Amino acid sequence: MSKPKSSMCLAAITAAILGSGESAKLSASESWAWKYRLLVITAPNAQDPGLLAQRALLEPVSNDLRERDMVVVEVIDGQAKTASGAELDLDGPVLLDRMRNPDSRFETVLLGKDTGIKLRSAEPVPPNDLFGTIDRMPMRQQEMRAREQQNQ
Repeated sequence: MSKPKSSMCLAAITAAILGSGESAKLSASESWAWKYRLLVITAPNAQDPGLLAQRALLEPVSNDLRERDMVVVEVIDGQAKTASGAELDLDGPVLLDRMRNPDSRFETVLLGKDTGIKLRSAEPVPPNDLFGTIDRMPMRQQEMRAREQQNQ
């Protein structure tokens, strides 16, 4: 019997975070792997200053997030949801436990399309830092070249 999609996605994220260090990789068969980059933001409550600051930083750059195939996942007070409405079922408490963040303190984690951890911060991350990290990735550079060729 195969695992439900939500369990596979949760397993993917938790394995990436728990794996052997910051370069941990997941199975490429996960539902979001090779399609999306996940920005996982955790906070103890919806009024957390770090969460509010991160949201404020991301709001004006929603088109840039989409261009980079990013899905923002918020885990607030143990409840996980995607900010964009993307279909990713996640178990917040398990995710927090696996992230070694049982207190649900503010944290931002960027997972690449290859499911590896690309960035982890206890402070809000400015969009230029996020996009700089992503735009240096070989996969993203290939995406930009392909898009440029399509526009010629």
